[in-house]
Amino acid sequence: QRLLDFFGQIGIIKEGKGKEKGKKKVWIYKDKQTGLPKGDATVSYEDPNGARGAVDWFNGKTFEGTDNKISVSIAERKVSDRGSFGGG
Repeated sequence: QRLLDFFGQIGIIKEGKGKEKGKKKVWIYKDKQTGLPKGDATVSYEDPNGARGAVDWFNGKTFEGTDNKISVSIAERKVSDRGSFGGG
């Protein structure tokens, strides 16, 4: 909820679809062995302007009164070779 409140200040966070409907799209990465948060997360905004605004506004700021400066960037999708078609 803290991430939703913090990052929701700058834009509308996207909602999931299907069985995730009604849940905001915030993913917190966790250590596989301990189950504890790693300190990384992904937040999906409804519109690209919200995402760019989040980078501009939050990058380098501290998170909720802590001394921890955060790094915010636009996530890149991995490109797969599966969608490539060769011709001959």
